[in-house]
Amino acid sequence: MNPSPTAENKKIIEIFPELWKKVYERHVESNILSGCHDPFHAARVGQCALNIAENEKIAELSGIAGLCHNADRILQQDLEIGREDVPEEMVLVLINEWLDSTNLSEKNRSLVIDAVLKHSLENDPNDSQVLVALKDADRLVNIEPDVIMRAAQFFSDFLVVDPTHWLSDPKATFKEPKSVIKGLSQNTEWGNFEDPKFGIRLPKAQIIAKKLTDYLLEYIERVKECWEKTGLLYFTPPK
Repeated sequence: MNPSPTAENKKIIEIFPELWKKVYERHVESNILSGCHDPFHAARVGQCALNIAENEKIAELSGIAGLCHNADRILQQDLEIGREDVPEEMVLVLINEWLDSTNLSEKNRSLVIDAVLKHSLENDPNDSQVLVALKDADRLVNIEPDVIMRAAQFFSDFLVVDPTHWLSDPKATFKEPKSVIKGLSQNTEWGNFEDPKFGIRLPKAQIIAKKLTDYLLEYIERVKECWEKTGLLYFTPPK
């Protein structure tokens, strides 16, 4: 492991500049410099994981995993297939290419790889400390204020607001929320620490998540009030 700064404001892209360069350049190669899974998202998740982990060793490993966690998204873009259809062996090859720029031991490399492969899964009591930090960091970054704009980009084919159902369309799902505001509201569920499947678990992460979730919920409530004032919320077409 490369020696790291001791200052509290240390940056993951400065601790592992060669890894960051490889990750960034691979995003460029696949023309992913904007959107929800660009290289800056990877760096932000890596930085967040570094900040919330409970000890320095886990922090650095989790930060590395954060930098690498877009691997499946890159391959999804390259292959033009669904994320779940990306072959795991291709993800492994890409992650290992990146990790060759570090001097991780085999044990620590395995911890990072395992975390990257499992970061989008539900919480599991058997998750390693690295995986817990990575899952929490990914969720935290996805409730930071700019997710309001990123949700609009990601769900650009949907209504901004569903005036008929608001947040209660029975046909809405996590992947097909039917409106941007519904998609945004789904992210706030990560602030529910009692949720055994997707709740944020680390103490530092929970403190941050509470503030971020409160901000998003306040935003959603203000949007609702604006629609209510026009009489258009829970709209039914005129006959």
